[in-house]
Amino acid sequence: MLLGFLYSLLTAAGRVIEMEFTEELSRQYSLLYVEDEDNVREGLLRFLQRRFKIVYTGRDGQEGLEQFKSHRPDIIITDIQMPLMDGLEMVNAIKEISPSTPVIITTAFNEIPYLMKAIELHIDSYIKKPIIKEEIISAIRKSVQFLIQKHEIEIKNKIIQAFIDINPRFAFLVTKENVLIMNRFFLNFFGYDSFEEFAKDNANGFTNAQGIHTPVYNQQDLVNWINALNDSAEQQRVVYIKNKGAEKEHPFVVICKEFAPFNIFLFTFIEGK
Repeated sequence: MLLGFLYSLLTAAGRVIEMEFTEELSRQYSLLYVEDEDNVREGLLRFLQRRFKIVYTGRDGQEGLEQFKSHRPDIIITDIQMPLMDGLEMVNAIKEISPSTPVIITTAFNEIPYLMKAIELHIDSYIKKPIIKEEIISAIRKSVQFLIQKHEIEIKNKIIQAFIDINPRFAFLVTKENVLIMNRFFLNFFGYDSFEEFAKDNANGFTNAQGIHTPVYNQQDLVNWINALNDSAEQQRVVYIKNKGAEKEHPFVVICKEFAPFNIFLFTFIEGK
């Protein structure tokens, strides 16, 4: 039942959400609009205020950056050419604080260096002035869809973490590159409060059925060990683990469930006798 539930959550998380843009959707979010030309800013501001929960404004990149630091808006719309700090400099500083914040660039220029810099900063949309209503709505729709997908994935991850945590066995949810989720039972068994604390103790590690000992100093070591275990041709996967301060290792049978479409593996460790 647990595996089926996890699979359904992962499947839902992997689908691209298709939705019709509505003002109700965008009103869940806040926006920062940065533009140095007063007439342009005031003209678009009224349009944006009807569609977002709250709209913060800035007259240049420096003011926009301070507004972002103070209010952490969900989406940013900014001009490029501005005094004190241009839009791309501001976005670069914002991305260092919050890399995933969606950014829409507006500009009267169409020069290649600006376009290349925008690509480098992972700008979500690039709109040429004068701004056409349909184009700004399309860009906002794209950013709102991203935020909704991101929020749903965060919720699913929390639910998955909760279900794994109540599983009375060791459990890891991993890819071949990193550990996605590790349940608390693993840490409690070894007597640690965090994996980072566990990793500092070089004496801890895992021993397989052939007696080969594998130190696990960090999460990458754990991923490498799990991958080697998964690639093993052994029919019965048994490892020997001991907790902090213990002298004797205990055998654990390892069971792996693969979520094939996503290259994600759920490993559980059942204590043997």
